[in-house]
Amino acid sequence: MVHVPPSAGSGSGSGSGPLGDSTPVTQELQDLDGGMPRTMQAYFQRVSMLAWPRFKAVFDANLQSVRKADPGRLGEARLEPHSATRRFAEFTATVLVLHRLLQRGGMADAMVAHNLAVLRSEMQSLLARMA
Repeated sequence: MVHVPPSAGSGSGSGSGPLGDSTPVTQELQDLDGGMPRTMQAYFQRVSMLAWPRFKAVFDANLQSVRKADPGRLGEARLEPHSATRRFAEFTATVLVLHRLLQRGGMADAMVAHNLAVLRSEMQSLLARMA
């Protein structure tokens, strides 16, 4: 529980808000306006650094799967979207959601955008081979 001094709750603080600018609660709320609270940034930065190698391995495995795909073994064209196209769309959408969450926290990485561009290029190549 956060301790708020009695004078801060009455609006008599030196700041513009009802809690004044000197309380920890007000500082955290101000930090939220610019993204993630400072107290959480270090934690999520560390988690991001720990998770990146595994994320990169999964991403590279998906990329290799698209590169090695044999169009003859992927099946015939049908009216519904091809399973390779669906998998690409689902994986890309998931990565984009994670990337946008990292952007909001100020931890976006240009490598994610680059990896998505490479994956998109390989998928376009696969679709051209399938045509």
